[in-house]
Amino acid sequence: MSKGSKKINEKVVPSLSNVAVKEFEKSVNNVNRSVMMLYRGGLMSNAKYNSVLSSLMYKTGVGSKKERCRLSDGVLLPKTSTL
Repeated sequence: MSKGSKKINEKVVPSLSNVAVKEFEKSVNNVNRSVMMLYRGGLMSNAKYNSVLSSLMYKTGVGSKKERCRLSDGVLLPKTSTL
């Protein structure tokens, strides 16, 4: 864990980072990333694309409930665009 105030690292940094993640999810760069995934190794079907997205974005939690993956300190992984 990084140095500094525990309160800053646990509350402030994740909230600011999650705002940046949400902005990235709406960006053209995110759409480009999604298109790259769709066409990598040949065009994949819509079902396969959604399956890949789901496996990258979610993990199975307690009671088989899907939870969105997070980086350390509670920062969300950016979602890819739905095409």
